[in-house]
Amino acid sequence: MTSEKLELTGSVFNDRSGAIVEIWGIPSQLQEFQSLLPITLPIIAQITSLNSEALTGSLPTDFLIQESAHQGAALQVLPDLATCPACLEKSTQASFACHRYPLTNCTHCGPRYSIIEALPYDRANTSMHSFPLCDVCLAEFTNPNDHCFT
Repeated sequence: MTSEKLELTGSVFNDRSGAIVEIWGIPSQLQEFQSLLPITLPIIAQITSLNSEALTGSLPTDFLIQESAHQGAALQVLPDLATCPACLEKSTQASFACHRYPLTNCTHCGPRYSIIEALPYDRANTSMHSFPLCDVCLAEFTNPNDHCFT
């Protein structure tokens, strides 16, 4: 489920309390989004609270993933996790650009605690910030429909 498939606009970003999603659409689309959200989250994600309220202002034309709000995040840092099946496939199949790359991971798996330098958990706040991404990895990293998007 993506905002594009449901024809929703708005934005999502992280702040000290978690992810903030601001969605615009017709009531039936918004209801479908809310019902699908719990079953489409990454495996390690969980919803601890869900609040809905009417938005005011100008209707956005796209759905944007915004930078995290750096307000001294109070979020918990997750432990390092085992590599997920999608990343295992990408690192073991010769048809993928990251074939044999030992550090393949995504937001569903991989290191967190061992590489984080500050919260929120964004690439810029990890020990990976000094390693530039190749064009293929950058395309995955910035595509909200890719499992490697962060």
